[in-house]
Amino acid sequence: MHLGRGEVWLSDLAFLIHGHAPGTFRPTIRRYSKLVHPEDRDRIRAVLKQAIRGDIDDVQTSEHRIVKPDGTVAWVHTETRIHRGGKGRGRTKRIFGTIQDITAHKRVEEELRASKSVSDRANQLKSEFILGMSHELRTPMNAILGFAQLLDADPDLNADQRENVQEILKAGDHLLELMNEILDLSRVESGKMELATVTVDCEVLAQECITLARPLAEPRGIRLECHVEETPRALGDSLRLKQVLVNLLSNGIKYNRPEGRVDLHVRPQGGWVHMEVSDTGYGIPAERQGELFQPFNRLDHTEVEGTGIGLVICKRLVEAMGGTISVQSEPGRGSRFCVRLPRAYPEQAAAGMAMAPEYTREPPRTQGTVLHIDDNPGNLRLMQRLAARLGEVELIGAATPSLGIDLAVAYHPDLILMDLHMPGINGFEALHTLRRMPALQDTPVVALTACASRDDIHRGREAGFDGYLTLPLNLQEVLDTVHHHLRDGSRPAKSA
Repeated sequence: MHLGRGEVWLSDLAFLIHGHAPGTFRPTIRRYSKLVHPEDRDRIRAVLKQAIRGDIDDVQTSEHRIVKPDGTVAWVHTETRIHRGGKGRGRTKRIFGTIQDITAHKRVEEELRASKSVSDRANQLKSEFILGMSHELRTPMNAILGFAQLLDADPDLNADQRENVQEILKAGDHLLELMNEILDLSRVESGKMELATVTVDCEVLAQECITLARPLAEPRGIRLECHVEETPRALGDSLRLKQVLVNLLSNGIKYNRPEGRVDLHVRPQGGWVHMEVSDTGYGIPAERQGELFQPFNRLDHTEVEGTGIGLVICKRLVEAMGGTISVQSEPGRGSRFCVRLPRAYPEQAAAGMAMAPEYTREPPRTQGTVLHIDDNPGNLRLMQRLAARLGEVELIGAATPSLGIDLAVAYHPDLILMDLHMPGINGFEALHTLRRMPALQDTPVVALTACASRDDIHRGREAGFDGYLTLPLNLQEVLDTVHHHLRDGSRPAKSA
């Protein structure tokens, strides 16, 4: 292309790419620009003007559309080299370049984008379905596990009855574990799993994980040992790291030999902290180790209770924390899983983890008035039964938010427990209404809901709830919450 003369030279292949037989017209800059798609023409002209003024680099690449004589639109890739006259940058005199038809490549890109869009939509619908099902399943699970916990605390049960209740609790806990793991997998796959990166005291965390795994090991005669070197600290999400290690310890116990052993080794190495869980189990053949991190693949161990997705979640959680997880195993000699996370140093703040209490048979005695607002009759009955164990506590139930607000105005309760999703106004709107009433604005309100994700809990705290309890309820947590707000009759006297 000679800018001074307005001339353009096209090779035979360039003519063909533009849909013309070679030499069928005399190309000029003006004629050539008309071959460019109208929607791309201004952009190409702007680049050409910059090149003439000498405002751009000597080598330029571009992708744009062209229109062939039959109306067909094609994509081309051009690479041009600018030749300037005189010394220095100067004005552009000639532009030399190559052109390549990339229509097929662009078509593949568009198909991939469309496919990704469909896939993203399918994943979104799947995540929404799983979240909805989680919410719907937690409500009946609350009745199953809640009333079973009440029965388990009954001292009048005989041995057979207590064994039956334990079976219900065991099956309910397993179903809840399955629900939570499917929900976790969905969040990780959709990128909605939020991690709180803090400095983790790995020695404290390791001991907590051993404590949590011990009840599973003792009935099987499995020895658990913890070995920690130099009190290392790692960067990660403390709660999720505990989830990973407990899962690995549980697997080491479940797939072990009778009277076997599981060891947790924690040690720093360079800029990393290594956490290794080794067992004396039967091991995994090398050709099947690649299947370990596939969802719902249990390597034919159907006789052992499990979901088949725990290791998948572990892998994705560890990688999301900037670490790696690997496995070494040999049939007949056991397996070793190694989690590696970035190491934290003394100048970085530390964070600890609190362990959830277990349900006790002798809750603290307390007194006061509790208003429970919930449209689910089963949840209302469960709280009524639990209130009988709280001492001099008067429990008032309300099946709708509007009735609950009226009862709050009439009785001035010491504590309000409230569901979030109810007909009419929801729990957030009801809370806002209560906070605008001078006589009730200081009354503690605790959410009691099946919305159990970290985002849900954060939203509840931000809205002003004084506590957030999720279904299925841990009855000890409910007892502790009620006792905390009513203890020692410390609430101020109610005004008339």
